[in-house]
Amino acid sequence: MALNSSKKTVIKHRREAVAKLRLRGLTQREIVDKLTREGLVNPETGQSYSIGTINADVQTLETEWRKQASADTAALKGRTLAELHEVKRAAWEENQLTTVLRAIDQEVHLMGLDVRNLRIAAPPPEMASSVGQHPHPLDEQLRMAMNHASDEERSALSEKLESLLADVTILVAKPQITPDNTSA
Repeated sequence: MALNSSKKTVIKHRREAVAKLRLRGLTQREIVDKLTREGLVNPETGQSYSIGTINADVQTLETEWRKQASADTAALKGRTLAELHEVKRAAWEENQLTTVLRAIDQEVHLMGLDVRNLRIAAPPPEMASSVGQHPHPLDEQLRMAMNHASDEERSALSEKLESLLADVTILVAKPQITPDNTSA
């Protein structure tokens, strides 16, 4: 058991050194040479580590780094979305339509949902009730906000909505959103 633990410690120490050198831009051959010059050699043979060993370390490190980056990205994305939801909530309470729209833009960008790449399929308004569709809850909120907005806010909101609507294709079909710009 002690040998196994000792071997794990050696591998951990070697990988830390390999990571440091790899992140400084050294090639695998340069890493072998640098480790040898620093006296970090294979304790079983007393010789330099092989390119194969360093290659395996680099592959392991890169896999760990990708996993960590993915987890960090997912956590950051989740936290940012929660913050944007709070910004929108507070902005709606204060009737700050410009802030609401900026937060929506940020969410769309963060989620990778560029409106120009979305195709929204929905029945025209006159058919909506016949297919069981009801206005989106935001429709009423937008109407209420427009009624209480200053002329400048109304103008900014109208311009933003016109810009967004200009980028959206409305099709007569059952409600559906596809991010690949093809109808489903």
